[in-house]
Amino acid sequence: MPPSRRSSCTTTTRCRAPAPPPYAKHLGDSAADWAEVHTVVEYIKAERGVEKVALFGWSAAAIALGPYAIQHPENVSSLFLLAPVFRPDGPESKPGTKWGRPDALPPPPSLWNFPMYITGRQGFGEAWDKELGCADEQREEGMVDTVWAAIMENDVVGRNWGPPVSGVPSGVLRFRNAFWWGWNKSGAKVDNILGHKVPVLIVVGEHDKTVNSVPGTNPFLSVTELYKAIPGPKKMHFKVACAGHQIPWERVVKHVHHLSRKWLKHTEIDGNTKGTFYMDTEGDYTEQPL
Repeated sequence: MPPSRRSSCTTTTRCRAPAPPPYAKHLGDSAADWAEVHTVVEYIKAERGVEKVALFGWSAAAIALGPYAIQHPENVSSLFLLAPVFRPDGPESKPGTKWGRPDALPPPPSLWNFPMYITGRQGFGEAWDKELGCADEQREEGMVDTVWAAIMENDVVGRNWGPPVSGVPSGVLRFRNAFWWGWNKSGAKVDNILGHKVPVLIVVGEHDKTVNSVPGTNPFLSVTELYKAIPGPKKMHFKVACAGHQIPWERVVKHVHHLSRKWLKHTEIDGNTKGTFYMDTEGDYTEQPL
């Protein structure tokens, strides 16, 4: 939820009524993200003496890595997307260009007129709980608190926000609100790169409702539609049993590690370079049509 709709209350400040943020704009956009990825890739190439790198990304990282791989296939050996965000009908590039920024943002109220999203410990846990399809088998006991503690340790600002618990701020998880464009059904097909020059492996939990929204939802997100949009034959899709969007912290992540190792070394999984598969909790998988 935009911070403009929340109050701020800590041990050092008094609770304030909701008010518009002093900076009512998004933080960053697609062009900035692509430039940052390019800087990192060029650094790795120079540091390791390689011509190409393999790109791995979770969730919203796909919005930056997918278009970057299409724009710079000479730098990318393969693409591994874990629970990727993909909006089939998302904002288009500027007309007449492949990746140009659209001339103007939608007028307020829009998705891009505030700087960041925030959520508290309770909201984080409830969102995760909604994607539990296997009871205690999906994650270890106490994992929500463990992950939350790690997030708070990593954010020296966010951990001092939020309503107090026993006199100490409970903390908030902050993530920026950026304006992204071009990562949609038409953008994924640009220059016929994905699945041809750049092989793609997609892995998603079967209970992931974060990147697989109900048709009619705005915005509508779909991992299946991403797989369909990739034009080339070198593409694989794994749906993993007993997993949700927080798959990096769930029990089956060990199988995802095995997949990523095989993909990184061989750009294939046990001789397979295309197709859709279902992986069970033991790590065994079978081909399964979408």
